[in-house]
Amino acid sequence: MRTTIDINGDLISEVMKASGTKTKKKAILIALKEYLRYKKIEELKSLIGNYDSFNLNLEDLEKMRDER
Repeated sequence: MRTTIDINGDLISEVMKASGTKTKKKAILIALKEYLRYKKIEELKSLIGNYDSFNLNLEDLEKMRDER
């Protein structure tokens, strides 16, 4: 899908530098994917609360996800 948007030049440059990409398109795709990943993590955190009380660490949670 082709879209025209105004993006702050300093912001896109910072994303390109942080992600190591050479194109704005790639930087935007990475930023969008990372944002969605972050939101999904936040949603999971809200569902399980503090997973420390379940005696699980991040590795355990990832292993459970991979077993699905």
